[in-house]
Amino acid sequence: MITAAPASLAFSEEGSGSKEEIPYSSSEKLPYGFTSLSALMKTQDTLDEFAHKLSSAAESIKDPGYSSVEISIKDRQVIAHWKGEPVAAVKKILENPPAGFSYKLLQAHYSHTELIAAQQKFVRQVLGDKNLNISGVYPLPDGNGLGVKYSGEEKAARNVGAVSAAKVSVKLNSGQKPHFTFGRYTDTSPYWGGAVYQTIRNNQAIWECSTAFPVKDANGKKLMLSAAHCVNQGDTVAVPTSYPTHKDPAKRKNVGVAVSSDMDHDTALLDMGSLGAKIYRGPAGSNASEAITGWSYTSVGDLLCTSGAASGEHCYGQVESVDTSMFASFPGSDELHSVEGLAWATSTTNSVLSAGGDSGGPVFNDYGSGIKAKGTTSMHSEIISCGATYSLNPNLQCSTDVYYLPMDFLLNRWGVDLITS
Repeated sequence: MITAAPASLAFSEEGSGSKEEIPYSSSEKLPYGFTSLSALMKTQDTLDEFAHKLSSAAESIKDPGYSSVEISIKDRQVIAHWKGEPVAAVKKILENPPAGFSYKLLQAHYSHTELIAAQQKFVRQVLGDKNLNISGVYPLPDGNGLGVKYSGEEKAARNVGAVSAAKVSVKLNSGQKPHFTFGRYTDTSPYWGGAVYQTIRNNQAIWECSTAFPVKDANGKKLMLSAAHCVNQGDTVAVPTSYPTHKDPAKRKNVGVAVSSDMDHDTALLDMGSLGAKIYRGPAGSNASEAITGWSYTSVGDLLCTSGAASGEHCYGQVESVDTSMFASFPGSDELHSVEGLAWATSTTNSVLSAGGDSGGPVFNDYGSGIKAKGTTSMHSEIISCGATYSLNPNLQCSTDVYYLPMDFLLNRWGVDLITS
């Protein structure tokens, strides 16, 4: 639970329809020699859109050899992994990348269909065995087998039934057990992403998480994206009115309810009333903000930033895998559960990328004048010290990685549109 000092927010009274809007200016050093955020993100977006076009074509016509597609921002290249040769229609797309970009076609041992089937079988076996040493499984980006995350001794992991019985190659990836990322502080209407909210049951705040992005359903109803492990459908949602006295019922305000919660994918929708198309940026407690201008796809190789309520903003993470299944127990339960469809990103500098309290919060890309939504935070696994930056909260648990739900999946899952500025 957060024990940091209250955010120095300067908001107007609720109902006035406005907050003080303080623009955010990033000081992050750009990678790969880029000198502007807009050029970096334009390169990534172009590659992501081409990768999505290629993989969508392969899946729609059921190309039997399709395995995976990843990107290289540094090389301005899409890397396609195929078992054999692409069918003619897909190969035509691959051989015509956008001007100024290139492609590479590499052979894979397995098709995407084979790896997903093997992954699903692996998940069923781990859940059946209730093996707590295996923390996750994902198709390797090169199409040459499954990546398996484990904690403890490698010998013990190799003897796990799901590993030894796998009909595809398995690459073991040592790490720590995953943790859901529980929870700028005292948000007011219209509510923005990256802020603290509380789950209320029996008039008690049982934990805190982060808001992410506002969306609109087919009926025009505005809802806020967050994480399912934070709320059950029907839970009351509140925001603190002061910090750190957030445990006092007199210091919080009930603002809505969780209307939907999908545990299999760790995504939820909150009805919080009035929402704004902005997210909080900067360190924990910051009142700086940025407008949401759109959303972007996720590919292996992507760069991204996070901005959860507990630990604030962190750039850059880089996507290591997609279609990832992670094993964890939901709060209040000892039952092992799999969360499907996650993307996994790790810090490019081995520094903090997420922390406890950031669950449900924004994963995004910075364009220098507005941000694009990339997904919502679910969990993390590689625990490190938070360092002096978070000295006001000595119990905060930080991590060098983050698992998140990609934005295209979220919009399709809920049948909603992102609200933009």
